[in-house]
Amino acid sequence: MRPVAIEKTRASPIASPSIEVIHPAMRATVIERVIQIGGTGTVDATIVQNGTRNYVDVIHVGGTTNALIGQSGVSNTANITQIGNSTNALLLQIGDMNTGTVRQFGRFNWLAIFQFAR
Repeated sequence: MRPVAIEKTRASPIASPSIEVIHPAMRATVIERVIQIGGTGTVDATIVQNGTRNYVDVIHVGGTTNALIGQSGVSNTANITQIGNSTNALLLQIGDMNTGTVRQFGRFNWLAIFQFAR
């Protein structure tokens, strides 16, 4: 049985720039794309994925941007792009053959990446 891809694209309105997505363990590949534009305000995204070959792509534009991504499993990919005065990102990946990239553009940037094999 081949995995089925589930793709979700989320673009938050300026009035509600906070997203939290948690996916339980499943056999299907989950693709999450989060695009948030917050003007001068704060934009937040929290995404947790478990399983194999999951993909998350977060694009943030705002005064302050916060992204937290947690992935557990094999062959997962996470990409974070943040543009703002203050950008903050935390990426945690547990498992084998995981890939993560972070791009931050702004004056005050903070980043932590943790990758652990099982």
